[in-house]
Amino acid sequence: MRAALLPLLLAACTSPDPVRVGSKPFAENRILAEVLAITLEDAGLPVERHLDAGDTFACADALRTGALDVYPEYVGTALAALGLPAEHDPDEAIALLRERTSDLGVAWPVRLGFDDPYVLVTTPAVAAQRGLRELSDLAAPGDPALAEGWHIGTPREFTERPVDGFDAMARFYGMSGLVPVVAEDPAARYGALLVGDVDLVVADATSAWIEEYGLVVLRDDLGFFPAYEATPAVRRATLQARAGLAEALAPLDGVVTLDLIREANRAVEVDGAEPRVAAEQLLVALGLLDHATPPDTAPLQVAVAPGGEGRRLVGLALRAVREASPGQRVAASVQLAPVASLGERGGAQLAVVAAPALFAPAGTSRAQPRDGVVALGALGHLAVHWIGRASGPRPGEGHRLGVGPEGSGADRVAAALASAYGWALERVHGDLPSQLGALDAGRLDGVLLLDEIGAAAPTLALRGEGRALQPLQDWVGTDRGFTHPYLRGARIPAGAYGQADAVPTVTTEAVLAAPRVARSGVGEGGPAAALEGGPAQVGDEARAQLREALSAVPLDPVLPRVRPALSAPRGGTLPVSPAVTVANLFTFGFLGALGWLLARPSGG
Repeated sequence: MRAALLPLLLAACTSPDPVRVGSKPFAENRILAEVLAITLEDAGLPVERHLDAGDTFACADALRTGALDVYPEYVGTALAALGLPAEHDPDEAIALLRERTSDLGVAWPVRLGFDDPYVLVTTPAVAAQRGLRELSDLAAPGDPALAEGWHIGTPREFTERPVDGFDAMARFYGMSGLVPVVAEDPAARYGALLVGDVDLVVADATSAWIEEYGLVVLRDDLGFFPAYEATPAVRRATLQARAGLAEALAPLDGVVTLDLIREANRAVEVDGAEPRVAAEQLLVALGLLDHATPPDTAPLQVAVAPGGEGRRLVGLALRAVREASPGQRVAASVQLAPVASLGERGGAQLAVVAAPALFAPAGTSRAQPRDGVVALGALGHLAVHWIGRASGPRPGEGHRLGVGPEGSGADRVAAALASAYGWALERVHGDLPSQLGALDAGRLDGVLLLDEIGAAAPTLALRGEGRALQPLQDWVGTDRGFTHPYLRGARIPAGAYGQADAVPTVTTEAVLAAPRVARSGVGEGGPAAALEGGPAQVGDEARAQLREALSAVPLDPVLPRVRPALSAPRGGTLPVSPAVTVANLFTFGFLGALGWLLARPSGG
């Protein structure tokens, strides 16, 4: 027995220590740490993971003391931590870093291949309204509307970086009135931007949320931020002691592109995948790994209409869905008929649509809600922006009207307006830039945009020379609001787009919709029952959380919704409360005893 155990004991004693791989506490760094760990394991080296080891300074200190052997770093960040000036050329930056750290026990064997600088982002509406295109615009003369300054959501580390952080950026550009709003959770920062609690957000250029929410990146026009090429920082002693470590990392040199890291970031940040799974998928795409672990479940699909209308409201909906479904991957998909796909096997579980999509087309009678769909909550209001030539005809019969892509909210609203007013409109489909060009050339009589008042698309469209908002008259006080109840009379306030007077129009709600589910008993259910056996479901608890999350905007009473269940079916028994029953029995008993005492004969 001893002879059999001896080789195992010797092997255990002589087995090398694992390579300790760490990361900073954000999605991209976790992904890159997994890329390094999987690559080393594939080369036969034992690995010990220490994800979320701390910020830049904590990871660098762990590398120095030997608590970590390798972690993903960024060249510009490492130079700034050394107090060195910004270097914008990636080749010169890595050469400077290798030179200045040669006696500090740190090696930089490979360059992963992509640059990830800090950026400042904002919503298209803020960018359009305030004329923001580049960082220098934040140093322009004060805007009276910004008496309290620019509120900028930022991670704490960016406020603490002395060379390439918040204060250094403000000094470099001569900015004043910047108010940092610290939030470590990226979802909290972007959420604050969507609801208007902050004006801008500090982000990584590779963040998936920029594309997801359609945000505008301000150009670093004066070149403040240095090159932030990603590279693994390796403890030199480990690199020298572990044969094969440098060779194992060599295939990663220069191969990770911006597109690949953005796709990996999206998998983790947006779809909720584990960093290891995203890293495996990246390595498979590079041909450095045979296969990746398949995701546990298909994503929960949220259908949106084509056209990109109400982009901020779509972002709010996706944010609410993710918060109500923790651990569930959530994906938005553009569909020509979002409501029609609800509940179908392989279709969407939820949809973000303008209210007209919840109704069947109206004729001369009142429009009726579609069967099988309900609105879980309202996201906000979309206004009809009928843009025409300032000297052109008002909305009316025989117009050729640009309405965006087929199936867009604007397309559906234009059809409803034609029905309500009795107009023969020719709805022309296409993208917004080409339709505005056709308007300017006289090939269209108008372009209809459906968006929030002050949103980027109408703001920018109305800056075109000779274009003006056209009024939709005679809606209030007529039967049009009865036959088309999802459209409400409204006015675009004077000055909203620089116009002198308020402009009559109509609005509709953007809603988060779900399949209507009939259950046994009274009441209505939600998407989960409609998708029983499907890959992803929205349960009762998540539906309730979504209704609560969206309760800030009252849902228009004409829209189909989930009704509360009655306490008992018609013809059934009344509900019984144990507490009430006991109280009633006690009361009847007391009255009976009192009656007996009063009625009994008195004793002699």
